[in-house]
Amino acid sequence: MITMIQKYQGRNRTIITLGLILGLASSCQILPSREISNSSPTNPPSRSLTILPDPTLPPATQTTSPTITPEGTATAIAHPSQIPPTSNQPLENKIVYVSQQNGYKQLFLMNEDGSNPVQITVGESFNTEPTWSHDGTRIAFLKSWEENPAGNVLTQVFLIDPNGADEINLTTSLNKDASSLAWAPDNQTLAFDAGNLNGDPTFPGKNIYLVDINTQDLRQLTAYSPGSVGCRYANWSPDGRYLVFVCRGLMAAELVVNNQDGSDSFGIEFLGQIDEGLWLPSSKAIAYTWGIECFLGTLDAEYMLLKGESEFIRKPCLEDQLEDFEQEMIDFHAVLWSPTVDTRFVLSSPDRIQFIDLELNEILEFEGNYEEVEGQISWGSNEEKVVFTFHDGNDFELAILDLNTEEITQITDNEVDDLMPAWQPSLTN
Repeated sequence: MITMIQKYQGRNRTIITLGLILGLASSCQILPSREISNSSPTNPPSRSLTILPDPTLPPATQTTSPTITPEGTATAIAHPSQIPPTSNQPLENKIVYVSQQNGYKQLFLMNEDGSNPVQITVGESFNTEPTWSHDGTRIAFLKSWEENPAGNVLTQVFLIDPNGADEINLTTSLNKDASSLAWAPDNQTLAFDAGNLNGDPTFPGKNIYLVDINTQDLRQLTAYSPGSVGCRYANWSPDGRYLVFVCRGLMAAELVVNNQDGSDSFGIEFLGQIDEGLWLPSSKAIAYTWGIECFLGTLDAEYMLLKGESEFIRKPCLEDQLEDFEQEMIDFHAVLWSPTVDTRFVLSSPDRIQFIDLELNEILEFEGNYEEVEGQISWGSNEEKVVFTFHDGNDFELAILDLNTEEITQITDNEVDDLMPAWQPSLTN
């Protein structure tokens, strides 16, 4: 299971305190399960690296197709043949990413060395946040028909095969702004959040939804209204029985645990702007980011499930643990946890990447000749490499960090932005 926390604020952000502070209610607003229509620490060792560009890659061939409209039914959308058919052999070890093409954002698939980039979505639309199923056979993504970085535009959840076939709209009946996709471990259900199209995009009243990829049945788990931030960033427990997500008012937040069927939810209140929670691979702990007490911390998931919200739960800070052995965590904007080990994760900041192993008490820090690291990062299937987005001074490109050789290799070199890479999980998982 690949788990990723993503955020774009730095640690030294400004928090505006209003005269009237609106906190969360004492318990999270959860709906009954229902379906809807369809000290000066020693600096860590730093590797100052040069990005090694691959040979110039051939430009991807542009294709044309009728515009895909939001009103389409939940049936397969025909595409031109873009990846030549093989003898039904599955595509393996690919990277899917977003590329800005002719004013729109399209999904592309390429080999891990950046060769053979192939466009797999078409039409006058903005396709973003590609997310692989855990078995590496399907790609979920978001599609909108107008671009607004602030949100509040119709954005729906789509599914596509890696070869560009069988594109399906899973949320035709949901007239909302969807985001933050998360696959269930059984690859049959997607969790996401969605907010209303009207009102203040800062307080959209987002809610958590589940959609069955086979039937397109939708289920709403929470009930927040515009005027609150709402609930975001649902993540699954490794066994698929629970979801964890964050619900926020204005200046307080709850980390909410919910059965996947919508029942028996409870929240742990944090005073401050906690951003996201996720189950770690062992199922024994839940990590959270950007609380007032901790920038990165963990909770005992087993204790929490046993005792619930009425008991005090310790929230150890990982930055304190690192300081105990004279290491320092960078001012990160994204965290990528190992899909198999609780003690290994990668942090990225605007100017560097850190690989942290808590069991070995080790931090490796990498700096490259890039201007900025941005957005989504993703593990390779063997956990020896990560792919990330960086700015080269002209546009955003993709690069791979090899944790064994300690080399960073650029794998795209276009005059357009390439973003949001996601590495295909091993098909043997």
